[in-house]
Amino acid sequence: MMGQYNSFLSRAPVLLALACLVVFTAALVLAPAPLLHDYAEWAFQAKILSLYWTQRSEVADYSLYPYPVPYLLSHYLMAGYNLFLAPILAAKAFILSYVALSCWVFSRFLQRYVSDIDQRHCSWALLVCLATFSSFFWYGYIGYQLGLLIFLYFLSIYKADSAASMVAAFSVLAFFAHATIFFQLALFVVLAVFFCGYRHRQLFGLLPSAVLSLWFLYGRYFLQTHDAATQSTWASVSEAVVYKLGMVTMHGPFKNFLGPTGASLL
Repeated sequence: MMGQYNSFLSRAPVLLALACLVVFTAALVLAPAPLLHDYAEWAFQAKILSLYWTQRSEVADYSLYPYPVPYLLSHYLMAGYNLFLAPILAAKAFILSYVALSCWVFSRFLQRYVSDIDQRHCSWALLVCLATFSSFFWYGYIGYQLGLLIFLYFLSIYKADSAASMVAAFSVLAFFAHATIFFQLALFVVLAVFFCGYRHRQLFGLLPSAVLSLWFLYGRYFLQTHDAATQSTWASVSEAVVYKLGMVTMHGPFKNFLGPTGASLL
């Protein structure tokens, strides 16, 4: 009896996390739209991109940058959903796919680094709560969240003798997911090579993404492109610091469920 009770306790965090996932999924499906802070902007751009592929005349006022840009991975994936679904349904389906993928990636990650099954259950529940639904998720930064999954899966299979081609594939994916994630992955590989004895050939795997980064910087600062004018500015350095700190400290849905008028639901 005691063994069964302990077994139940070890699975309790997983059951609780799964219950939260069910509630979140139901709320997402029943809501008129995914009411996350910046997510509507990504959903809009994904729809424009899908029309750019299929009915370019309808989006003739839009154009693509002539150089690689970070953050595009989520746009292109969601645009693929828009080829088969209405924009709102595509946006919802993309988030549901992200949640399902994160559950699987965390499981693979913990299979490598946590041997004790009870600790693995607790760790999985903790990752779901703090990583799948991090503050950046509520802000609608789906590109960062997707990049985080790419990085964690990379850590699940990365070894001292991993091929440079594998490092190249993941670093390029990370570049197109989010620049911050790409820098973290690249730094991790460099540290592994110089301080942990990993194969030096892995550094060559960073070359394609390094070329993409330089190409992006050249295009961003030297090519004649027309960026949309920003409608908000920071009045001072202190205001910018407060804003940036708020991105991290305002965890959860507080002030991030926004309606059509821009007013917060909470």
